Amino acid sequence: GIVHFKILILTLSLYLFSFLLPMTNNYLIDVPYRSAVVATILVFAIYYLKISLEINGMIDKTLSKILKR
Repeated sequence: GIVHFKILILTLSLYLFSFLLPMTNNYLIDVPYRSAVVATILVFAIYYLKISLEINGMIDKTLSKILKR
């Protein structure tokens, strides 16, 4: 349904966005750097769009533990 459509659009958008990221000359730095940027944006987007209630619950639980400290 609509959730699958959101995931498809989000994935395609992030794939295209990854080409806009500046490249480094060292693939040992480039791959983790690009992966971290894309994964971070993906997690925030999934949370913001409320695509997965399970992921939102895990993030909320983790944030509450962090903020209690």
